[in-house]
Amino acid sequence: MPPPVPAVLLPLLAAAAVLLVPLAAAQGFRGFSYLLDCGATSRTTDSRGLRWDPDAPFVSSGAPRALQPPHPGGGLLDPTLATLRAFPFRPGAKYCYSLPVDRNRRYLLRPTFFYGAPSPPPPVFDLLVDGTFWTAVNTTDDALAGAASSYEGVFPARGRNLTFCLGVNPAYTDAGPFISALQVIQLDDSVYNATDFGTSAMGLIARTKFGSTGDVESPGDFYGYLIHCFLMFNLRYPDDNFDRYWQSFPDSKHAVSSTHNVTSVDFWNLPPPDVFNTAFVGEKDAPLVLQWPPILLQNDSYYVALYFADTMPENSRIFDVYINGYLFYKDLNVTSDGLSVFATQWTLSGLTRVTLAPASSPAPALPPLINAGEVFGLFSLGRLTHPRDALALDSIKRSLKNVPEDWNGDPCMPTGYAWTGVTCDEGSRIRVISLNFSSMGLAGTLSPEIAKLTALANISFANNSLSGPIPNLSNLSRLERLHLQDNKLNGTVPQTLGTIKALSELFLQRNELNGTVPDNLLGKQGLNYQNMTFCLGVNPAYTDAGPFISALQVIQLDDSVYNATDFGTSAMGHIARTKFGSTGGVERYPDDNFDRYWQPFPDSKHAVSSTHNVTSADFWNLPPPDVFNTAFVAEQDAPLVLQWPPILLQNDSYYVALYFADTMPENSRIFDVYINDYLFYKDLNVTSAGLSVFATQWTLSGFTRVTLTNASSSAPALPPLINAGEVFGLFSLGRLTHPRDALALDSIKRSFKNVPEDWNGDPCMPTGYAWTGVTCDEGSRIRVISLSFANNSLSGPIPNLSNLSRLERLHLQDNKLYGTVPQTLGTIKALSELFLQRNELNGTVPDNLLRKQGLNYQFLPGNNFTSSLPH
Repeated sequence: MPPPVPAVLLPLLAAAAVLLVPLAAAQGFRGFSYLLDCGATSRTTDSRGLRWDPDAPFVSSGAPRALQPPHPGGGLLDPTLATLRAFPFRPGAKYCYSLPVDRNRRYLLRPTFFYGAPSPPPPVFDLLVDGTFWTAVNTTDDALAGAASSYEGVFPARGRNLTFCLGVNPAYTDAGPFISALQVIQLDDSVYNATDFGTSAMGLIARTKFGSTGDVESPGDFYGYLIHCFLMFNLRYPDDNFDRYWQSFPDSKHAVSSTHNVTSVDFWNLPPPDVFNTAFVGEKDAPLVLQWPPILLQNDSYYVALYFADTMPENSRIFDVYINGYLFYKDLNVTSDGLSVFATQWTLSGLTRVTLAPASSPAPALPPLINAGEVFGLFSLGRLTHPRDALALDSIKRSLKNVPEDWNGDPCMPTGYAWTGVTCDEGSRIRVISLNFSSMGLAGTLSPEIAKLTALANISFANNSLSGPIPNLSNLSRLERLHLQDNKLNGTVPQTLGTIKALSELFLQRNELNGTVPDNLLGKQGLNYQNMTFCLGVNPAYTDAGPFISALQVIQLDDSVYNATDFGTSAMGHIARTKFGSTGGVERYPDDNFDRYWQPFPDSKHAVSSTHNVTSADFWNLPPPDVFNTAFVAEQDAPLVLQWPPILLQNDSYYVALYFADTMPENSRIFDVYINDYLFYKDLNVTSAGLSVFATQWTLSGFTRVTLTNASSSAPALPPLINAGEVFGLFSLGRLTHPRDALALDSIKRSFKNVPEDWNGDPCMPTGYAWTGVTCDEGSRIRVISLSFANNSLSGPIPNLSNLSRLERLHLQDNKLYGTVPQTLGTIKALSELFLQRNELNGTVPDNLLRKQGLNYQFLPGNNFTSSLPH
């Protein structure tokens, strides 16, 4: 029986107006189009004058690699093949390019792969676009022939970004994927518009210009939808506006050429005009039979488009078109204006035979001809993760640092390529049901958007370095396990966790949480507390102008850095950090992982440099390796004396760390270190491996003199040297407001609107910097004893203040507070003054306030209470 879908005549169209958007990355193409030279560090230009940009801005993983020319002294015909990007082998991982696109358009994708040497064999891997599995990449035969391989497909944009991914399939190989070049070209709306891109994508099988005699390399094997990358093409950009590759199909017996012009803009698929300048023409009164495409095809549905134009001006010819013996189009009337016919779903299998037969007619007829043709395989678009889940995971990713390299593309799809740690349910909707990110080296914060993953049953961020508060997860009604232990989370334990009925495991131990465990979670394990605020304080003794700041860095240090200091009682203030012998600028990130500033301290008399490497990871304070590449070296048989730090210091205790490494490999020298004539370290043995010496509380005063002197020895000794040093002042940590009171004041801040600007940081401390309206008692514990917020235009309800057990005075009159008076105010035994008049409160005043002994209160006038009260 014939194929189920008949051929359709594509009539000539008037050229439609097309809106052009600014070019994103590649010149010469419409809209968001990209030509990426993978692994390149700078732009390259091919023989057609097209500029290819480096791919690094669009991919977050992989390593660039340069290829050697195939012959000594030779080069590559295509400069984009001179480099590639290689990705690590990690089963199930996908490495993605993310490219901004217009979600209302469709795009031609053409990745190219050139492995260089055929041994070892190139890896085999998968191609994925958004959530769709495209095909497997196997370039082994092409590599043996010294050729590149390209794959071409047409995909719809399904969002604001299109993701093109290389997937590691351990069933194929044990090596990671690679890519040499990537083209993403926006097509006009009319091109291939008969395909339903809401459900399908297209993979190119063949695109041919018949009758061309161009010099084209013979095709190799085809793999699924693989298009062999010919080193030379008969027709592409700039002849084809979308850089489609039109391969020649030479046949001198039937080939003819023409010079008349066909207006190809009248064709939906916008073929280049030059495809109509050659043709295969049948012999008189005989059919024209082609075996095309010249490959075996799987039994499936295909998109087939054929292009015709009479090679003789003002001429026409009529013939029938058959594919594998089935009528594709009857009485096709081909004129010199040209036309195309196509079928969106035509069944093909095995080798394909195209037959053009003269139409039955008593009059003599011109023989049939054909100019060009295209065949695409059709495959279903893969499903995508539920949009809400995908957006939530993207927010989680942006709130974290050190995320896995494969956290790109669709979080769940295709099957087998979910993000590391993400488990999904592929039911009627693709939903995320588990996040297992334990021990992944993550830093950052927990995004509140995690609460939108409403199908979650399991969350584990255990053993990372997350900071910030635990977000409200009450929407996660299916959540059974929440493991957040061994992080640096701070703030309070949310009461809303107790409302999740399914929750059966809650591990929060070894964090920096504070406050009390909510009653509905009592009996759960492990809490501790630490918090940090950075503030600018206005001290009228200094000035009558307000403070300012230009930038702020807060950088988490590794546990070993400055770990000899007792940070339970002290903090450190930087005095000097110096790289001796340096004549350059300040050394900082990326040389120093924590962006510490190492100032140069030039002295041409004593400065030396070195190129050998010191493994600074072996030092507790993790100095950057480059600090050991310069040094001050004393003259022979003389001490090295430095006035450093070069400032006057108050008489106090300081942290001092000095760094040493011999500038000569496999060498060592022994000397003593004095600071202000006091022995700091005796017989210090410095080798090229390096070492550091430090004191956590060394008394300094005034100008400081560091002296390095040779140790007493009868043998000749190399002169002493020093590479770097740090000095910090030490100061005591201030006390903090009682955590219970701090939490209560935070609830006031969150409850009220229009609060004063200085309601930040610790509510009571340091002394002199309590929040506006807050009075504290600095006894054995810092407790809040008075809140005076009268006449401040505060609005909102009065929160629960029962934790302020030492509160004596609460003045909230002359504001815009609303809601009821909390009954919990009556439980504060110390409360002796309560002024709430002239607000917008309603309801009744709790009896325990009206009956409270010794309470001086005012509720009226100016509220809307329903019970009568004394003025």
